[in-house]
Amino acid sequence: MIAINATVWDSRPSGLGVIARELTARIAGIRKDTAVFCSGSLCPDAAIHKVSPWVCGRHGPVSGGTLRFLWTQTVLPFRLKALGAKVLLSPNHEAMLFPPCAQAVAVHDLLPLLYPESYPRQRLYYRRVFPMILRKAEAIVALSENTKKDLVRHYGLPPSKITVVYPGVDHGLFRPVPGASASEPYILFVGNQYPYKNIRGLLEAFSGLVREGCSHRLFLAGGKQPPHAVDALGLGDRVRSLDYVARDDLPRLYSQADLLVLPSLYEGFGLPALEAMACGCPVAVSRTSSLPEVCGEAACYFDPVDPSDIKRAISEVLSDRTRRERMIASGLAQAAKFRWEDTAKAYVGLLTRLERDAAP
Repeated sequence: MIAINATVWDSRPSGLGVIARELTARIAGIRKDTAVFCSGSLCPDAAIHKVSPWVCGRHGPVSGGTLRFLWTQTVLPFRLKALGAKVLLSPNHEAMLFPPCAQAVAVHDLLPLLYPESYPRQRLYYRRVFPMILRKAEAIVALSENTKKDLVRHYGLPPSKITVVYPGVDHGLFRPVPGASASEPYILFVGNQYPYKNIRGLLEAFSGLVREGCSHRLFLAGGKQPPHAVDALGLGDRVRSLDYVARDDLPRLYSQADLLVLPSLYEGFGLPALEAMACGCPVAVSRTSSLPEVCGEAACYFDPVDPSDIKRAISEVLSDRTRRERMIASGLAQAAKFRWEDTAKAYVGLLTRLERDAAP
């Protein structure tokens, strides 16, 4: 039996939750004996073992991550023993220190280690606890070659222990929306507003475009409120913050946008770029970390620490219709390479091998 700890998934999933949901559903579709620990009805093919929603949320000063960590270390071992599970998949960093069975851990990125100021609650975990978990794990899955290199560089893990398996994209949901047209042209950013996302650099670049007569607005999806730099740069009426956007609403948002821009200083993968390309939206992204792996030849790249270069990339795409159409076509082809079915098969192969090795 394979078990999956999918407690990170909730009603408003971010990248971690989306990947956990998609991965769990696809694995359970292949391995019908999959047991899933989560707080809701994650997928119809799996045996769902309910976890209290209290474990998966935020309660006052206690974060959901802290509650899930405590539950994972204290309650989950007994539930795994009761089930007789042979292998546990931890689809993110919230893994077990002392698992009663073989464990495979998926690593998205090392952001709390590289940008500790953005993750004050997690930086000690990534410095002290996570390295121990990874050393004990029977297998490690990195979501990109860049993340694998980081694991080797910062934790000294042997490359042979790390398998790179890219996430996929739900092509049934993320595809061009027929007839989608916006009431006004806009440039789109999707993601949180932590400093490494480099929103300030994007706003400075956009400010330069506005001064040159650009008629587009900038939509920031995923932030709770407009960054302070919006007013400082005089962009109050040109920038719109959309807060959290439900997953089912993202395809139309991508399809209506003239361009998605990801100016991140670091990404573990870059799911919004992949989703945007699948919806026929051209992308301009940083030439850093995992983004060239995700976007290949389909993106327009820039130096994220240079706002003038971000501005240059945006201007080139918006002003050249032929290039934009070419980028749309190449983006659709690039996104087609990433399929959740292929991702799930790779995971099932790995987990089945661990299960076989654990057999008496």
